[in-house]
Amino acid sequence: MDNAFGLGDEDFWKNPWKNLSDLSWEIVGKEISEIVIGAPSKVSLAHHDTLPLLIFICTENKTFAKSNFYQDTSFIVENVKSKKKTLKYIDDRERLPHSSNEKVSQGFSGSEHKVDMFAQGLEMKSGDYKIRVKFGKMLSNVVHVKITN
Repeated sequence: MDNAFGLGDEDFWKNPWKNLSDLSWEIVGKEISEIVIGAPSKVSLAHHDTLPLLIFICTENKTFAKSNFYQDTSFIVENVKSKKKTLKYIDDRERLPHSSNEKVSQGFSGSEHKVDMFAQGLEMKSGDYKIRVKFGKMLSNVVHVKITN
């Protein structure tokens, strides 16, 4: 499921959400918790200084109410050649307990995010990588990205 968003590589920079409504209706309609990611399959460092990673999370409203995307999301990046894995949270500050007394409606919701993997401070140089995202206890599909100079 490398291309769940149905995008060509350049679309990740130019028009990343053009197919989001189709994807979100499909996932939210299943009423199951799921996280789906997408990224360009090839990134030329000569042409791009960002690596956009699209993230779509669908889960129960009560889970969203108790979570913080920036503190509950981590990236697992593996260099295919060296097998070195890196785990990085979007926000590495001390985790704060979430408290809310608001009444939360039943059902499922979706949330979309675009993250620049290079801006996350991950060492990603020329090579082949596997990327996954973890949100709370949910683990995404794997995307493969080839980075060239």
